[in-house]
Amino acid sequence: MLRRILAGHDVITTMTARHALAQVSSGLRFDVIFCDLMMPGMTGIQLHSAILEQVPDQADRMVFLTGDPEADPFLHSSVNRSIRKPFDNAALLALVSESMR
Repeated sequence: MLRRILAGHDVITTMTARHALAQVSSGLRFDVIFCDLMMPGMTGIQLHSAILEQVPDQADRMVFLTGDPEADPFLHSSVNRSIRKPFDNAALLALVSESMR
């Protein structure tokens, strides 16, 4: 879905947080990293911690996607941006534009 919404941007998608971590750790750099907080195997919070430890300049590029109110304590304590699901396409595109400034 994000690939479709972000048509016109170079988008790389992964199916797991571990694969995303491997890509970032290998040297790939991103303007924005969208990350769901609830994923199997490794949560978005765990992915953020790993990226913060291994590639700190990319950790603040992360934007968290969630529809789970239980994530609120983490989101309120984080400096990272977040967007609630379901989200509006225009809001997502505005967040990308803002992040690339």
